[in-house]
Amino acid sequence: MGENNLEIVGGRIEFNCVDNYRTLSIVNETPAAGSVSGAGVYYPGTSVTVTATPSGSDEFQGWYDTLGTLKSMDNPYTFTMPGEDYTLSTFFGPAKGSLKQMGMYPQTKVTDTTIISALNGKGGLLPTAGNLQTWTDYGYYIEGVVTSYMWYKDVVHNSVTYRGVYYTEYRYTYTDSTAGCFNQQDHGYTKRIVYWFKYEPITWKVLDIDAGKAFLLAQTVLDAQDYFYAKTRRNIDGETVYANNYEHSHIRSWLNSSFLNAAFTTTEQNKIAVTTVDNSKATTINNVHNFDCPNTLDKVFLLSYLDLNGHYGFVDDASRVRYPSDYALSQTVSKDYDKAYWWTRSPYSSETSASRVNYNGALAAINVTDAAMGILPAIWINA
Repeated sequence: MGENNLEIVGGRIEFNCVDNYRTLSIVNETPAAGSVSGAGVYYPGTSVTVTATPSGSDEFQGWYDTLGTLKSMDNPYTFTMPGEDYTLSTFFGPAKGSLKQMGMYPQTKVTDTTIISALNGKGGLLPTAGNLQTWTDYGYYIEGVVTSYMWYKDVVHNSVTYRGVYYTEYRYTYTDSTAGCFNQQDHGYTKRIVYWFKYEPITWKVLDIDAGKAFLLAQTVLDAQDYFYAKTRRNIDGETVYANNYEHSHIRSWLNSSFLNAAFTTTEQNKIAVTTVDNSKATTINNVHNFDCPNTLDKVFLLSYLDLNGHYGFVDDASRVRYPSDYALSQTVSKDYDKAYWWTRSPYSSETSASRVNYNGALAAINVTDAAMGILPAIWINA
């Protein structure tokens, strides 16, 4: 019984037998990443200290009340016990600037001849334009027409997943013409040979932490896709839609379907937050054009021109340099000096161009039909 439960009145010691203690509960939302202490019963007005101790590389992410309001980032956190039962929650998550692995995607080319032989056996009969066998058509374009010439197949060997890639024609640089070069050939890939790529964890950099969520950007250029397959205007619901409209782009659709489903399990997809992606003029190269579009609700998206100018650690060209995976090279991604070119989501100053990052990190423009631009996906996760 606490000292406040008794008092001396007229020379008599009087006890207050009413239970004046209140319960402090602490909810640890990520017990595998750390422990908490300080829960118990306390008398109102008492000074109480709670502590969170990480067990690994994840960091303490704050104390929150039952409404999800951040109460303090102090650790330990000392406060005055209120006059009612009280609950605090906390969690441990990745630190800003740290690296985190989540999801799997084909990346490194298999060179072990024994494994290649086994995978070729499991791959079975090779596809043709008239018969896919058990392979999946990429659905890539040649001169504006979806053409069956490049296929893939996922195979499990010794509990490891691999992706086979096979093509009978090289993938053109642009979806709407045969101009350009054959990057695949330049990267050492040859037609009519099956190449295998190992599914490996995707490494992400934590760009920001906010309200219990972590903003992640892939560290490696993982694939190559066109922004949109044509440079023509469209009419959608009575509105003119330009070729560099992100809302109606191929790249946005691909990120939130093909990539999302290939890279993440259902459990991981549920952890990825739906983000309101800012597509306003302010996120692009200037405010003069009319190529902005409404904000979109996406799980996976690309960084904007604005994001890459002084935000999230992108302070100069060197900070924007990224390297491609072997798999991205097989998909015809452009590179120079082993450094990849990659898309932003932002339109540029003409209706047929969008912003890209050059191999040296400089920001520039390229036609939306360029299928050789790399993909560097971004996501917000509930940490």
